[in-house]
Amino acid sequence: LALYYASSNGVILVGSAGNCGDGRGKVCEGIRDRPQMPALHPDVITVAATDRDDTRAVFSTKSRGVDIAAPGVDIVSDKIGGGTETYSGTSQATPQVVGTIASLAAEDGPYPGNPGEAAERLLDTTFDLGESGRDDEYGEGRLDFEAALDGLDWSRPLSEATPSIPDGPVVERLDDTSFR
Repeated sequence: LALYYASSNGVILVGSAGNCGDGRGKVCEGIRDRPQMPALHPDVITVAATDRDDTRAVFSTKSRGVDIAAPGVDIVSDKIGGGTETYSGTSQATPQVVGTIASLAAEDGPYPGNPGEAAERLLDTTFDLGESGRDDEYGEGRLDFEAALDGLDWSRPLSEATPSIPDGPVVERLDDTSFR
């Protein structure tokens, strides 16, 4: 119900396809290559993962529900408590898609306040991989951030309504026991 409500109110929903493409692990028993909720929802842009060779990552779930792919192997990410570590998964690919849509729909972007058009632009500018056209491994293709942003009007000045960054921490730091 929440997903229907969000999408009917203009929210662009993006979710990872899942990591059951190779069928390994107890969590994947019986669900190999079937996206799970929320990615299974028809209003969610479902993201698969590619590897360094621009092929589907072995773990990445493939199905007709996949809309787009993005790099998802050995992605450098922040660690709780500081530092960085590399991770792999469709959850590492998904933020790249979200960030591109956010860049396009930003107040000073080419589609200000219109994430639907931004999402269309994103899917229309992918780099085709696999079978020609849409397929179950890559959807429309691999995210092409440069192509999505290329040739658009970026001259719109920032509005005075742009929120300012508050002084001090935005989120209070929690002790490590909060994450157990």
